[in-house]
Amino acid sequence: MSQMAPEAPPQAAAAPSRGGGGGNVFTRKLGPLPMWLWLLIGVGLIGGYYLISRRGGAATATAGGTTSAAQVPQFVNQTYTTIQPPVAPQPTAGTGPPVGIKTLTVTKSQTLSQFAKEHNWTATTLAAVEKLNNLTGGSKLKKGQKIKRPWAPQQPGQPTDTG
Repeated sequence: MSQMAPEAPPQAAAAPSRGGGGGNVFTRKLGPLPMWLWLLIGVGLIGGYYLISRRGGAATATAGGTTSAAQVPQFVNQTYTTIQPPVAPQPTAGTGPPVGIKTLTVTKSQTLSQFAKEHNWTATTLAAVEKLNNLTGGSKLKKGQKIKRPWAPQQPGQPTDTG
């Protein structure tokens, strides 16, 4: 009989290689991204979770009352219990504007009413001057005579009263 030629071992069909067994594990693709990027994302998530959990733990510790009031800024402790502002105290007697006496000198002979008109006095000022000097509206004034009148600083809304 004839001898048969030994058969060659069957060759496997050349399969396309997907990176094969060799190469760096970090350069392989896992889904759409390389392995090194997936590892970076994982480390970032773990680090973020650690920071958030550490911050949350500190917040619960201060809520227990372990922080002294001296360490808290003053504006944090302000509380408002009413909607309306507080009522201003009523002024007491003597708290008005400072009042004094002003002395005027008569420049020419005339009546008190003429002098008051010349200085633009109000009726209230004229009445106060009459009372202070024991005069009446028709009283004759002499040149050089001193007339006392009440004086107070000009208040907003008051008419101008010169002299």
